[in-house]
Amino acid sequence: MSLIGIIVISIALSMGLGDDLTAFIDTTSLIITLGGAISLLLFSGINVKAMFKGVFAKNMTADELRAGARGWEFFGIYTLVVGALGTLIGLVLMLQHIDDPTSLLPATAVCLLTHVYGFGLASFISMPLRKKLETAASVV
Repeated sequence: MSLIGIIVISIALSMGLGDDLTAFIDTTSLIITLGGAISLLLFSGINVKAMFKGVFAKNMTADELRAGARGWEFFGIYTLVVGALGTLIGLVLMLQHIDDPTSLLPATAVCLLTHVYGFGLASFISMPLRKKLETAASVV
């Protein structure tokens, strides 16, 4: 079922976004969002290994699955927080370059796309994986 969900989301996004998907790719925003969320996970002591082990490994205990689900829950929270912080960083960059329109547009991309990446990672990666691990933990 999760493969069908990924296919449906991909088709809907590609139809809605149109031909120019490169407008939604910004490495600075992606580095801010992913780097910040992973840093917060490591700083808060979340077991990142359990997160990925829960998704890819078989024959896990309920406690390991719950630890992985907790990690994905925090990853979703952290991506939203870092996405909002990236929006503020982009706003500061925009205000610094308000006189130069050529520098204003890349700062606008950082401002908007960090929030989009944070929301997308939380909604399309973190929440489904957390739910998958919670369901598996309740069955074990």
